[in-house]
Amino acid sequence: MYLSPPESPDAARRYREGRRVTLAGALLSLVLSAVKMAAGILGRSQAMVADSVHSLSDLFTDIAVWVGLRFSAVPPDANHPWGHGKIETVVSALVGATLAVVGFGIGAEALVRLRAGVDTRPTALALGAAALAIVLKELAYRWTVRVGRRIRSQALLANAWHHRSDALSSVAALAGIGGAMLGLEWMDPLAAAAVSLFIVAAGSQILWRGLVDLTERQVDAGIVRQVQRLLEEDPDVIDAHRLRLRNVGGIVVGDVHVRVDGAIRVREGHAISKRLELRALSEVAALEDLVIHIDPNRPPGA
Repeated sequence: MYLSPPESPDAARRYREGRRVTLAGALLSLVLSAVKMAAGILGRSQAMVADSVHSLSDLFTDIAVWVGLRFSAVPPDANHPWGHGKIETVVSALVGATLAVVGFGIGAEALVRLRAGVDTRPTALALGAAALAIVLKELAYRWTVRVGRRIRSQALLANAWHHRSDALSSVAALAGIGGAMLGLEWMDPLAAAAVSLFIVAAGSQILWRGLVDLTERQVDAGIVRQVQRLLEEDPDVIDAHRLRLRNVGGIVVGDVHVRVDGAIRVREGHAISKRLELRALSEVAALEDLVIHIDPNRPPGA
């Protein structure tokens, strides 16, 4: 399906930055998966073979995030007047769910290995591959988090944690391989089981955030207070009420009722509304659209 380039300069910038870091992460996951698999087979390490599968799962989530970013950058249309940002939220939730499932899988496999016992002695090749993976995946995590925060992308922040989960699983592999090389075979599955708990926790948190946004929950209270204060500081505003703000992907949109002098002309009310909108959009970074409904102030008994 062909998608036209996003019309908004900000949306285009978000997509370009997100695409760059996501495709770089996908390439890294593909290369690391191949390296880990070869090192696991040649280095006689079951932990490293399992870790290569985890890196391959990163590749699939990178692709999912790229698709989410691309669709969320498509401008609003007749069927989606608020834009397509929720697609990014859905992808973020899917990444979180995948992360949790992968964590459960690693933990279950580790417990099975811990009970069955392992007597395989890995080689230094597997140990070196684990160390290399830790460094590269941690760098990928930090880069992706930095870009995700800058462009306010939930999907990128979720994917960053998937990179870190791969680094953590490589830490478990490194500890296990090192312990097995010293004759402590039980260290490998024990370390993997411990790290799997962190992976499941991170995935569950990402999934929860995505599901919460899909329920149209009010945005962070700090943003609500900031917008409320900006509106009520205006000398023509008596009060602002029914302020509703929600997340649509990486942006915030909403609407509010503003009470003004009921004796002013329609043109004056429109000017007040436009002035308030422009100020709110310029001073609240995440806010992309705010519909302001003007209410006339009625005297008591009117």
